[in-house]
Amino acid sequence: MKPRSALTALFVAGTAMAAAGCGCPRQLDGLRKELDELYAAKLQAVSASQSVAVTEAKLAAVAAHAQQGAAECKEMAPAFYRVAAVAAWQADGAGAALMNPISTQGIAACAALPAKDNTAPRDCTLIRIAGPMALQDELTAKQLAVRKQAEQSSNGKLPASDLPQLRQLLEGYVAASTQLAAVRQGARGLDSPQTLLEQTDRQRLIIYCNAVETFGLMGRIEGMTFAQLAGERPPLDAIKASLQDDAIDISGPDTCRVSPTQDAAFLTAP
Repeated sequence: MKPRSALTALFVAGTAMAAAGCGCPRQLDGLRKELDELYAAKLQAVSASQSVAVTEAKLAAVAAHAQQGAAECKEMAPAFYRVAAVAAWQADGAGAALMNPISTQGIAACAALPAKDNTAPRDCTLIRIAGPMALQDELTAKQLAVRKQAEQSSNGKLPASDLPQLRQLLEGYVAASTQLAAVRQGARGLDSPQTLLEQTDRQRLIIYCNAVETFGLMGRIEGMTFAQLAGERPPLDAIKASLQDDAIDISGPDTCRVSPTQDAAFLTAP
């Protein structure tokens, strides 16, 4: 199982530049529709266990085009950067090189808005979410490879040489969780839809669940003692404490029973 988030389709927010006439809204709408179609195609391919390489390459192209659109349509920049960030995220490795510049530029565009993002709360919140969730997906892919290795071993154990990688994964989940916690904290001062804020918390739970599994894989390292394993726990406890600080319930039996594809309806609303 690969818990993922599904940031998809988008929204027209703001007005076009006077000099651009109606070109900017039309361009944004075209990119939004292309993103929707490619995302649907990717989901279908994943469900059928088919390759998604071509689709992800097209998603990366959408991200690049939306990034350029933001530069050309400055009054609609957050909406364009939202498309760009989502497309780069869903492009996985094909969009990895685009994610940081798109996130940086998008956050800067939001910071330049009047009333501190209140003119585009959904766009600006989702731009900030995409980066840490792309990181979480990258970490999860590596985690799944390690888990597969353990499942294929004769005794279900992992070699000691895998411990540094598992530590890196756990620290990566801490970083992604910390970033999302900051997004959630910042969003409280904006006019963000409540469902968006709730789903941001849900993404943090997905990260926590993956961190729990990574910690479990550490317990399968050859020769790992209970005392040694306890010494590896602080990063996981840090994520847990952050969730508890924000009153996010992690005590239920279904906390980590997340579906591979999360409901994305909250992201498609204007």
